Amino acid sequence: MIVSSALVSLFLHQILLQKGAAVVPANEIVAEQRTGALSVHAEDAALFSGVAAGSQRVPMLSVNLAASCEADVPVTALTVVRSGLGAHADIQAVYAEEGGRRLSSARTIDSRDGSVQLRLRNFTVPACGMRTVQILVDFSPDAAIAGEHRMLLAPMFPVDAGNASVTVQETDVPLVRRTVGSVRGSVHVSMLDLSQRISYGDQRRVARFLLSARGSEWQEVRAIRFTNQGSASGRDLQNLSVMTSTSTRVSRVAAAMEDDSASMVFDPPLLLSPGQERVLELRADVRASSRKTVRFTVEEPSDVIARSARRRGEIAQ
Repeated sequence: MIVSSALVSLFLHQILLQKGAAVVPANEIVAEQRTGALSVHAEDAALFSGVAAGSQRVPMLSVNLAASCEADVPVTALTVVRSGLGAHADIQAVYAEEGGRRLSSARTIDSRDGSVQLRLRNFTVPACGMRTVQILVDFSPDAAIAGEHRMLLAPMFPVDAGNASVTVQETDVPLVRRTVGSVRGSVHVSMLDLSQRISYGDQRRVARFLLSARGSEWQEVRAIRFTNQGSASGRDLQNLSVMTSTSTRVSRVAAAMEDDSASMVFDPPLLLSPGQERVLELRADVRASSRKTVRFTVEEPSDVIARSARRRGEIAQ
């Protein structure tokens, strides 16, 4: 008796289904999942060893992440540890950036072991590529004088890269930062209510804010990073800039938001006298639909990049 090969195949297929076995059609190719590998090297990011209490955006560590050529490698978190003779509480916040763009929220240091895990936002190292993450800290205004601090990659599982294999190269011990005094001024940003709803169109007012110079010195404001807590992102807002109430532009124009944030660079820097306050506006071409929302804020004090000036036009070193 001659049995059709098609009937035999159908019979075997039914048996496999009854046994709960997975069946892959003969013409279907199952792609092999490629996870890649990641090489990690950390190095000192110090530009100086002495740090004033209250200093912000102090570079502590540069973490170089290089991916093999098999596949892109998503990295979701980095874990670092503070060491040194100072107290963990001397450091108010730790965060990660790349090229001036914030990658993580600011986190405090665990009082038990000095560790802090930084969750990275949408961060992937491309195949055959390398990216560098900067670990920065804000020192507490109450940091003890002569406290010593350094940042290291955690000895166990410093990088969360999913299923990718991770190799951490040995690094030299970073330079110790010592607190040597206190800052004599700062710049604060307070977000103000908008007087009208945001509508589609060119150069709409999307935020109002108050700049305040505190302390006894002139302040030079170089940049401010605004983060949208609403749903609009990317090219929903275009040609963003900071203006006065009389429509005088005082910042560079940013072509669009970077994900949910926009960095406004003041060129020339904006000078504030001691105690001075200024109300400014963030304007943009609104290209978002009516379903998108806009609610800007300044997430962290260190999102305001400013320096003290001894007198008008002279920047303190």
